[in-house]
Amino acid sequence: MRDYIYICDIVSAYEKAIETSHRQSPGEIFNIGSGKQQTVGDIVKYIVQLVNKNIEPEWGSPGKRQNEPLVWQADVSKAESSLGWKPQYSIEQGLGEAVEWFRKNVGLYGG
Repeated sequence: MRDYIYICDIVSAYEKAIETSHRQSPGEIFNIGSGKQQTVGDIVKYIVQLVNKNIEPEWGSPGKRQNEPLVWQADVSKAESSLGWKPQYSIEQGLGEAVEWFRKNVGLYGG
């Protein structure tokens, strides 16, 4: 499980932090994420649907890492109240935009 977030939401969080920096204490810490846990399997499923290919992923499990928390979900309430920021994209929307970008820019990465 992880809290995946679309890059445009991360950029907007940085922009909000810069815009409101005069109101924040130096070194202030904010959790930035979607606020929702997703599995790697969920992400793979979304991507397979978006690329519209008959792909069967090969699955394995690296096992649980030592000291890894059971919950990977950002609490974005402080970012919402202090920065006026919250994520605007669902992971499905973000992946859709990413897949579309790769389709339009296939020449950049040799695909």
